[in-house]
Amino acid sequence: MSYFEKNLAFLKERDRADEHLIQTLGNVEVYAVQKNRRGEFWLEIQGEMVHGKVAPRKEAIKVLRNMESEVQIHVGFGLGYYLSAQQERFPESASKLYILEPDQRILKTMLEVVDLEQLFGSRPFQLFCAEKAFLQALELGLEKADSLPFFVMPYHRRRFGTSIERITQKLRRLVEQRRYNAYSDRKLGPVFAQSTLRSLSHWMNAVRFDQIMMRLKDRPAVVISPGPSLEKNLHQLVAFRERVVVIAVSRVVRILERYGIEPDFLVHIEAQDFFELIDGASNLVSTYFILQEQVEAKYFQYPSRGVISYHNANNKMAKLIYEAIPEAKRMSLPTGGSVAHDALSAAVFLGCNPIALIGQDLALHGSRMYSSGTEGTTQKFPTQPIKGFFGFPVETLNNYNQFRIWFEEAAEAYRDHFPELKLYNATEGGAHIEGFQPISFAEFLFHTGPKGFCVRSLLKSVLNKNQSPNIRHGQIKDLLNNWLKEFKNFSFEKWVETSAQREEARTSADQTLTKLGAFMGGNIEKEWFRLTGESQRLALFEEVEAQKVQIIVKLQHIQNLF
Repeated sequence: MSYFEKNLAFLKERDRADEHLIQTLGNVEVYAVQKNRRGEFWLEIQGEMVHGKVAPRKEAIKVLRNMESEVQIHVGFGLGYYLSAQQERFPESASKLYILEPDQRILKTMLEVVDLEQLFGSRPFQLFCAEKAFLQALELGLEKADSLPFFVMPYHRRRFGTSIERITQKLRRLVEQRRYNAYSDRKLGPVFAQSTLRSLSHWMNAVRFDQIMMRLKDRPAVVISPGPSLEKNLHQLVAFRERVVVIAVSRVVRILERYGIEPDFLVHIEAQDFFELIDGASNLVSTYFILQEQVEAKYFQYPSRGVISYHNANNKMAKLIYEAIPEAKRMSLPTGGSVAHDALSAAVFLGCNPIALIGQDLALHGSRMYSSGTEGTTQKFPTQPIKGFFGFPVETLNNYNQFRIWFEEAAEAYRDHFPELKLYNATEGGAHIEGFQPISFAEFLFHTGPKGFCVRSLLKSVLNKNQSPNIRHGQIKDLLNNWLKEFKNFSFEKWVETSAQREEARTSADQTLTKLGAFMGGNIEKEWFRLTGESQRLALFEEVEAQKVQIIVKLQHIQNLF
């Protein structure tokens, strides 16, 4: 059996390469490789050296010698010398490798002359030739990684500069998103935990979002956000109100009320007290509320048409609850941290098409972040210039720019799944959003069709037959009782004493510590092993013991609600 056949069998067995890639490689031509006096293969392509002819192995070792940390992400496989050098430098590593070789001919050539099983052994890896699949795998696989070490072969940096720049930008966004998630976890984790538990009986027995998926197929929709340009064209919606699905966020309710517009759906994700945004509003009687688990209980209790709940994938408390009560689990919606992302995703998974954004400026108007008359109209954060809706530069906040990038990536991903989906940006101001065709709101409304429809009638048959399992209060009390017992019996001191000698398998004490971390807003186990100073560890120890007492008191209070 040739190396090529052996390597294909190895890739199939380990399930570490795209099946389509494996099938197409059979018809790909190889490059001519040559051997030096040491018997090492070297490769030159159109006058450019992929690997030097004198000592390609030493060349790779020299390059990697100065790297402070192990590299998980490689762009460029070449003939495997850089990967082999890394294996020698970090022989005990078990972290997963993500490898992109964008040149199919180089990949085919490598498979002809390199033994992959010998190169990788049992180390996990994924091999790609398509940049898009590579980036998707990075986003999923590196979600919990502590760092994103990134190596590009010198030849590939020269040859694939544009692709490298896209990958670099993607990794930067992943790092920024991870920092934002870590910050949110520390700052909002405790709030999320308590609010999720207080609203527990409400969201557990609400209609699940998956029950209404695709129920508004091919109905035009407008997603309304509170950007500074909102009132520029909102009045145009009044005459066309019955021809579109209206999906709004809490911050626009008062503005819609002024125009007599009642939204079909209100999407809300905040655990903090934002009830004042809708309290006493007259235009929500027939609105369906789409809420995440951590939303404050007052939103669930609001006299609306009904409540539909869905999962926040970053809500650690909800995940713990689902582990204990699996039948309560519900689907999540793709998001990048902004409620407007959730609103767009709701529209897509309801089956709406076309979809237009209005009030989605993602940029400043003077110093205003929001439409006139809403809260939070003064910005005090760093800004940067980006391309505007009309082509000229506009100023945006750094986090707004990240939100914009999410919209652009989401547009591409959604079109892959729904090829007929049409996305428009009808904001008529603010930032340009790639993937959303700029259009005037009047033009979008003109093409919605002459006939109106009633969202309530379209959803009536589904929402009248709520298929969510009826979670009894007794089940919730049992869950809280079990956690109370765990926390009361848990000794962090004992966990510390046994942690160094522990087997790899997780113990019940580890699981209890994870639950405490969900209440405290962090990963206590990870933080403990990260700290090396005795004073730092003592501070963490005292914090955990103090927080445990407070958490027990809060849990007992929440338990009394049931």
